[in-house]
Amino acid sequence: MTSKTSYHEAFLALSNIYLEDSWVLGINQDEKSISFEMEFVLTKSHELYSEPKKNEQYCYKKGQLILSECSVISLKPSGHPPSTDANGEEDFGNIDTFTKQDGKVELSGDWGNLLAKCNEVLVNFDRDELSS
Repeated sequence: MTSKTSYHEAFLALSNIYLEDSWVLGINQDEKSISFEMEFVLTKSHELYSEPKKNEQYCYKKGQLILSECSVISLKPSGHPPSTDANGEEDFGNIDTFTKQDGKVELSGDWGNLLAKCNEVLVNFDRDELSS
């Protein structure tokens, strides 16, 4: 049995993203992948980083966290309704934990828990976020 590895170490696509303060906006699943609609927090080392907007703590960019070629072992949504922020935007909380061990990934947060076997983790940013 191997030790658990954090997402920063396990997946290059996530090396300059801080998931613990990023927001889950939705979750989509098909036969081969699970996609989290996200409002990512980017670290200063990320190529799309820009200074935070007025009244914001971080640099946020919307996009998708995609677990591809994925076989879901268990997906347990929390069932909690989304939270609404001061701007009227809804979210399902953060990804509080994301680890990899023995070829499986485990994610958890206010939105629920996911255990899956997947070959690749990708990050796509929304087109309008690439120019801002």
